[in-house]
Amino acid sequence: MVRFVEPSTATSSGERQYLDVGCGPGNFTKEVLLPRIRKTCSRIVAVDRCPQTVNYAMKNFAHRRIVHDVLDVEHNDSGVILQKYGAFDRLYSFLTFHYVADVARAYANVAKLLREGGECLVFSIVSADAIDAWDESYQMHEWKPLIINPRELFPGTLCVDEATRLPGILEAETRDSISAAGLRCVAYQQYESQWVFGRLEDYLDPFMAAFKAYDGVPPERRVAFRNLWLDLLRERTSSVSGGQCHVTYIFNVVHAHKPRND
Repeated sequence: MVRFVEPSTATSSGERQYLDVGCGPGNFTKEVLLPRIRKTCSRIVAVDRCPQTVNYAMKNFAHRRIVHDVLDVEHNDSGVILQKYGAFDRLYSFLTFHYVADVARAYANVAKLLREGGECLVFSIVSADAIDAWDESYQMHEWKPLIINPRELFPGTLCVDEATRLPGILEAETRDSISAAGLRCVAYQQYESQWVFGRLEDYLDPFMAAFKAYDGVPPERRVAFRNLWLDLLRERTSSVSGGQCHVTYIFNVVHAHKPRND
């Protein structure tokens, strides 16, 4: 459980506002995050780097206490958001930082977006069995011209070399990025999560559809491509009695604080 260092500060108007970085389609912000912070937060500004995604969130998951806007936390000037809304008491980011190539730059923007005494909570993927299978298939001469390079889609910690994935190295690099941004790392945790499915296909098929894995593959070769991914996944997953399979994800949880300049 994350325990924030201090109660949220308030603006001169008495309002507290939080930022949700990488809000995606907006359902998580409205249905999961808002109910948990409504007692301490007057407004959530939910941002995503994709304008189409932001428009979808506005149309389908609007709420009087949620404002949607466009922001790429890695590449955009955070000053635009600051000018519109002011600094934030807390910043949340769920399942977004594995899309970030320059993590240090992203944390530098996080620091700018937080007011003094503000805090951030960043939850991201370090590795996933399906992404590793995807990466292995991409290295094959037969499939490389046909599919998306996962290292371009997940340039952060997801597809780095195995040495960098080691918990101690990744933690040290993350803490360095946080410190360089002028933040203090309150807590860093890496943990493994096992997702259980009745059949491996029950996991793989929605995954491939969500990431449009078939888009460049000719229709007549899609069965072979799917079978390849199934074989690569079976090498990585474990089965239990009854035929269930366990798919492994490793996550990072980072809690950081922006010190006051007293």
